[in-house]
Amino acid sequence: MNITLSVDPNLVKEAREYAAKHGTSLNQIIRDHLASLTRQAERRKRAEEAIAFFRNFEPTLPADVKLTRADYAEREICRGLS
Repeated sequence: MNITLSVDPNLVKEAREYAAKHGTSLNQIIRDHLASLTRQAERRKRAEEAIAFFRNFEPTLPADVKLTRADYAEREICRGLS
């Protein structure tokens, strides 16, 4: 798909020089940047969903598992190490 942008001619010239020095085209730089922005937004959304899940997560043990006082004490020690 083609799009039209209004960009200062000096900026275009500098950007084309930059692209040439890096062995690419201005067109490719713009495509890569737009793709990066899209991926970044998607990663942020997934991270926010994961954080919300774990904030509301309440771990439970199966009914047949019984913890001793020593188990609880070990959990507290381990929690302090992280």
